[in-house]
Amino acid sequence: VITSDTDKNEKSALMSGVNVIRVKALNFLERIHAPFPIFSPTIIYHLLNEVKKADVVHIHDAFYISSILAFFVAKIKGKPVLLTQHVSMVSHTSKTIIAIQKIVYSTYGYLIFKYSNLITVYNDRVGDFILNKGIDKSNMCRVPNGVDTDFYFKPANEEKIRIKKELGLDLNKKIVLFVGRFVPKKGFEKVLGAQDDKYQIVFVGGDTKLKNTDRTIFLGKLSKTDVRRVYQASDLFVLPSNSE
Repeated sequence: VITSDTDKNEKSALMSGVNVIRVKALNFLERIHAPFPIFSPTIIYHLLNEVKKADVVHIHDAFYISSILAFFVAKIKGKPVLLTQHVSMVSHTSKTIIAIQKIVYSTYGYLIFKYSNLITVYNDRVGDFILNKGIDKSNMCRVPNGVDTDFYFKPANEEKIRIKKELGLDLNKKIVLFVGRFVPKKGFEKVLGAQDDKYQIVFVGGDTKLKNTDRTIFLGKLSKTDVRRVYQASDLFVLPSNSE
């Protein structure tokens, strides 16, 4: 896996048998809700070194600099390309960001769509977006997200109450859970605006730990195991994303 190291605590490592190579990158565009890392040129070295050893190159979303670089290196090395396209056009408050998306998906993004050996999508919205670009339907398949039911499972009621107590949640209210970055495309403002005394909304993720109230609890960034515990303590999960 070749990815960025935009957070200081992220380092290259062997993780569960997977060699994760993190390349230095600037992520200043995140400030305007545009997760678009600007990679160090060393990514080219890593791609050349790893792609030649690979049987298949798997690219996540055609939008990013790392995607176009990996695509061209794969083609140079004669390796088949599998693209997983996560999103269609992402709605944004900035007309500039919208314009950049349109430019990307009509230039190098289109090339990746057209010349990938196979494209997988999670839903029909993204599938229709790609087909409307004139891509052959035979080169695309829908593979919905799966769930590891050995890891994510419903706890006994006693365990659920215990976790709620540990997290400091209100035992007398329904718990509503939001997991994601606090950005418009994830629908963060929609959930925040829906707060009410009848239930308590728990927010996981986001760069800033906001002030807790009787209606809202902000737990910040959590490990995968801790996120599981919050899921188990919750009564309702909301995903108001408008582009994924």
